Amino acid sequence: MTVETKTAPQDAEGWFREGVAHLDADRPADAKAAFERAVALDPRHAKANNNLGTLLQWDGCRDEAEACYRREIGRAHV
Repeated sequence: MTVETKTAPQDAEGWFREGVAHLDADRPADAKAAFERAVALDPRHAKANNNLGTLLQWDGCRDEAEACYRREIGRAHV
Protein backbone atom coordinates (compact mmCIF):
# COMPACT_ATOMS: atom_id res chain seq x y z
CA MET A 1 0.00 0.00 0.00
CA THR A 2 1.14 3.50 -0.74
CA VAL A 3 0.66 6.44 1.56
CA GLU A 4 -2.21 7.53 -0.67
CA THR A 5 -4.13 4.26 -0.39
CA LYS A 6 -3.42 4.07 3.35
CA THR A 7 -4.82 7.54 3.98
CA ALA A 8 -7.72 7.24 1.52
CA PRO A 9 -8.48 3.52 1.15
CA GLN A 10 -11.87 4.23 -0.47
CA ASP A 11 -10.36 6.32 -3.29
CA ALA A 12 -10.53 4.39 -6.57
CA GLU A 13 -8.17 6.80 -8.29
CA GLY A 14 -5.52 6.19 -5.65
CA TRP A 15 -5.77 2.44 -6.17
CA PHE A 16 -5.56 2.98 -9.93
CA ARG A 17 -2.36 5.01 -9.51
CA GLU A 18 -0.96 2.31 -7.22
CA GLY A 19 -1.68 -0.26 -9.93
CA VAL A 20 0.18 1.82 -12.49
CA ALA A 21 3.15 2.09 -10.13
CA HIS A 22 3.17 -1.69 -9.74
CA LEU A 23 3.10 -2.11 -13.52
CA ASP A 24 6.01 0.31 -13.86
CA ALA A 25 7.91 -1.80 -11.30
CA ASP A 26 7.12 -5.01 -13.25
CA ARG A 27 4.84 -6.41 -10.54
CA PRO A 28 1.75 -7.42 -12.55
CA ALA A 29 0.15 -9.48 -9.76
CA ASP A 30 0.25 -6.50 -7.40
CA ALA A 31 -1.00 -4.25 -10.21
CA LYS A 32 -3.92 -6.59 -10.86
CA ALA A 33 -4.90 -6.53 -7.18
CA ALA A 34 -4.78 -2.72 -7.11
CA PHE A 35 -6.86 -2.42 -10.30
CA GLU A 36 -9.37 -4.91 -8.90
CA ARG A 37 -9.68 -2.74 -5.78
CA ALA A 38 -10.15 0.39 -7.91
CA VAL A 39 -12.88 -1.28 -9.97
CA ALA A 40 -14.57 -2.61 -6.83
CA LEU A 41 -14.72 0.93 -5.47
CA ASP A 42 -15.76 2.48 -8.79
CA PRO A 43 -17.01 -0.03 -11.38
CA ARG A 44 -17.05 2.70 -14.05
CA HIS A 45 -13.39 3.73 -13.63
CA ALA A 46 -12.41 3.45 -17.30
CA LYS A 47 -8.64 3.34 -17.00
CA ALA A 48 -8.72 0.80 -14.16
CA ASN A 49 -11.10 -1.40 -16.17
CA ASN A 50 -8.87 -1.13 -19.23
CA ASN A 51 -5.69 -2.01 -17.36
CA LEU A 52 -7.37 -4.82 -15.43
CA GLY A 53 -8.80 -6.16 -18.68
CA THR A 54 -5.35 -6.17 -20.25
CA LEU A 55 -3.84 -8.07 -17.31
CA LEU A 56 -6.70 -10.57 -17.35
CA GLN A 57 -6.27 -11.04 -21.09
CA TRP A 58 -2.55 -11.72 -20.58
CA ASP A 59 -3.56 -14.37 -18.03
CA GLY A 60 -5.89 -15.99 -20.57
CA CYS A 61 -9.08 -14.91 -18.77
CA ARG A 62 -10.88 -13.69 -21.87
CA ASP A 63 -14.42 -13.55 -20.45
CA GLU A 64 -13.33 -11.52 -17.44
CA ALA A 65 -11.24 -9.25 -19.66
CA GLU A 66 -14.20 -8.70 -21.97
CA ALA A 67 -16.36 -7.71 -18.99
CA CYS A 68 -13.77 -5.10 -18.01
CA TYR A 69 -13.62 -3.71 -21.54
CA ARG A 70 -17.42 -3.54 -21.71
CA ARG A 71 -17.49 -1.57 -18.45
CA GLU A 72 -14.85 0.72 -19.88
CA ILE A 73 -16.90 1.38 -22.99
CA GLY A 74 -19.92 2.27 -20.86
CA ARG A 75 -17.87 4.51 -18.56
CA ALA A 76 -19.11 7.71 -17.01
CA HIS A 77 -15.64 9.20 -16.47
CA VAL A 78 -11.98 8.51 -17.25
